[in-house]
Amino acid sequence: MGGSMVVMSLDMYDRLTDNSESKLDEADMQAKTDPTRYIHEEVFSSIRNQIRAKIT
Repeated sequence: MGGSMVVMSLDMYDRLTDNSESKLDEADMQAKTDPTRYIHEEVFSSIRNQIRAKIT
């Protein structure tokens, strides 16, 4: 698997990235109101624990 590009319509790209964009907007809004910051180890540890909890 060594592709170097993907070609798709703008509509398809919008559909694929719409949720990501809204989540980033949501995170931006939260960052403005909540001064709490986490280091990357805390973030990824939390995500891993959530994934493990869903699997078991």
